[in-house]
Amino acid sequence: MFPGRGMVWLVPAFFFLTFPVWQSLGGRILAPPEVSFGRQTEDSSGRFRMSSLIVTHSEEGRPLAVVSAVNANGGDWDRNDISLHQVEAHIFRDGELTTHALSEDGLYQADEQVFIMLGNVSLLLADQQELRSEKIRYILGENVVRSESEILFTGRDIKVAGSGMRYDLDSGSWQVEGRVSCDLNL
Repeated sequence: MFPGRGMVWLVPAFFFLTFPVWQSLGGRILAPPEVSFGRQTEDSSGRFRMSSLIVTHSEEGRPLAVVSAVNANGGDWDRNDISLHQVEAHIFRDGELTTHALSEDGLYQADEQVFIMLGNVSLLLADQQELRSEKIRYILGENVVRSESEILFTGRDIKVAGSGMRYDLDSGSWQVEGRVSCDLNL
């Protein structure tokens, strides 16, 4: 008989206990190329790219806003910013859809809870009203839409142009800023 046969369990125990020593050398050889051993540091880039992103903002189980994008990139400028492409947003009040928004690009600032829609922005509102601009900010906590760029608001019998605006989605009140032009078709 072999005298060390009962000691066979020491081989796997040895590899298990010495793993921190040999994992940096042997682990890298055994691991697939995408997998890295070790800890991520705080200075890691945090960048990501994805297709078909949907972000839902809700309160007490009711949706307040649902924003979808065909493509999204994150971490390019700030770890909390997500760059969106081909954006579509649905804004709700009391569980009912009140606003449908479309834009070419967008930016979601997670720490400030602000959606910025950029490039040929169109907001379709109740009563066949439409707001067009190049840049619109939707502030989630305040439920307010703002624009510092030129706007064109059209309704059934009204057309308003200005160099900025503020729209409160809760109260439905408008404030158009700058040089304002208003056409009424009565």
